[in-house]
Amino acid sequence: MFALSVGLTACSSPPSDRRMQEAFQQDRQSLDELRAMLHEDSAIRAIRNDWLGTMNGVTVQADEQGATIDSQRWNEYRAKFRRLGLQGGITRATQGPCEFYAFRYGSGFVFSSVTKGYAFCTSVPSPLVEDLDRDDVRAKTMTFRALRESWYLFYEFD
Repeated sequence: MFALSVGLTACSSPPSDRRMQEAFQQDRQSLDELRAMLHEDSAIRAIRNDWLGTMNGVTVQADEQGATIDSQRWNEYRAKFRRLGLQGGITRATQGPCEFYAFRYGSGFVFSSVTKGYAFCTSVPSPLVEDLDRDDVRAKTMTFRALRESWYLFYEFD
């Protein structure tokens, strides 16, 4: 579902839950700021370092005319992506329990890929597990682990 929209890399394995939980403790404010930025930029559905997707389905490359944000704003997003280690940028969900995804890791090909990151959800997502690092999460399309309040880690195997 989301894996195809992430800029995938050839990294060996996703960061551990423990590593992501530790990073979340340090980076939560920046993740909240990114979520607020995307909320303000209501015409954007997804934004990466080099392209963005609009709510009406148009994809715009960073150097193209017609972007719904100016280069200064895009650079604000890029700086936060670098600081947070978000390889795949962020996405606004339009359905389901989660409204925001921040992609920390992505690897694979169109027909088989793995993504892992942070999700902000307005209701409890399912399935919810205690440890995303276990192999059995790979049998599911997207799996979640609670972090704090409305924040979750997610792991997607497609």
